[in-house]
Amino acid sequence: MTLTSERAPLIRRPTRTHEITLTDPSDLSDVEDMLRDHVTRGTLELPPLPGTAAELHRLASDPRATLDDVGKLVEREANLASRVMRVANSPVLRGTSPVTDLRRAITRLGIAGVRDLAMAVSMGRVLRSGPLLKETQRVVTHSFAVACGVQWVCKQLQLDAQYGFLCGLMHDIGSIALLSVLAPMAERDPRLRNVSAVGKLVDGLHAETGGLVLQHWRMPSLVADVARWHHRPHQAGAAMPMTLVVAAVNDAARPEVSGAQRVARLAQTPGVYQAGLTPAHFPMLARLLDDALSDEMVQSLAA
Repeated sequence: MTLTSERAPLIRRPTRTHEITLTDPSDLSDVEDMLRDHVTRGTLELPPLPGTAAELHRLASDPRATLDDVGKLVEREANLASRVMRVANSPVLRGTSPVTDLRRAITRLGIAGVRDLAMAVSMGRVLRSGPLLKETQRVVTHSFAVACGVQWVCKQLQLDAQYGFLCGLMHDIGSIALLSVLAPMAERDPRLRNVSAVGKLVDGLHAETGGLVLQHWRMPSLVADVARWHHRPHQAGAAMPMTLVVAAVNDAARPEVSGAQRVARLAQTPGVYQAGLTPAHFPMLARLLDDALSDEMVQSLAA
């Protein structure tokens, strides 16, 4: 799948030939076939990366960019500025003392950190999901917790922690994209308001969809490969070390478990030890994930 020109979209508008005919109210096979066809052909309709997030991504990749450049961008976005302040003072990420000035908050997070936060905010704001909003909020919260956990693990294993955070944050972007596609259909199709059924539908397609979204957004290939292979990390090629870490943290960062249950889940997760984790890491990682999932700031990202 290649672009014919710089402006040609990788992901195009679905055609009328794939409209859904409502049949058995308990059967979503027609919806699954439609989505799978669009994912396979690269014709799933998705929005571009928002302007501010795209510009911050460019700055994070530019060695000449300064924190002052980032500050000017953030100051134009009141919502993002308030999130930067909250993240800089969050129990999950803050330093030894609170910050009360936006520029100091940006300094604490760094260019890449602010870029990642803009990405997190964009996940919930750009990919609208209407009647499926609660499920989208759950995915965004889970993704941020995974990002925090992967960042911590990368620091322990001497991997690139900043890339780890972005990989963790974006690993389930395919789920959010698919929910945004299904949301308008759910307005007229009551089958798609069944969270359990929709969850199973999304689970089967979100990894490949995530790879397409991140390719469309021109994210680094490592980030796209982690999203595409995080349920099959041994097929990730050069991205396998980071993918193994994301896969291990992903399974442990479920909101329905906590504390000792989370430690037990880590111990039983395939690939955890191959990723480089040891039982000595489990209690601290479990505690960090508990804190991330309960942090009001993290919850607010999905609002």
